Amino acid sequence: MKRFWRHRLRNAFPGAAMKKDLSEPMKLIQRFRNRIAHHDCLLGQPVVERYADMRRIAGWVDPAAEAWLTSRSQIDELLAAKP
Repeated sequence: MKRFWRHRLRNAFPGAAMKKDLSEPMKLIQRFRNRIAHHDCLLGQPVVERYADMRRIAGWVDPAAEAWLTSRSQIDELLAAKP
């Protein structure tokens, strides 16, 4: 896996310094996505933290991707309204 990171994944995520920078947030996002996909209750879930992870990873791919994601997202407004 180290070799794969050095030669391939590093090019896909140039902003991530090391594989470990990427692997933990990706695991957390995957678990969160599975909760959503299975219609689990999200009350008490770290929505803000997972959204921050998503933005950070998008920024590692390309800072413009993070800016685009942030500009298109309504999560901040929804969280502020606390429906």
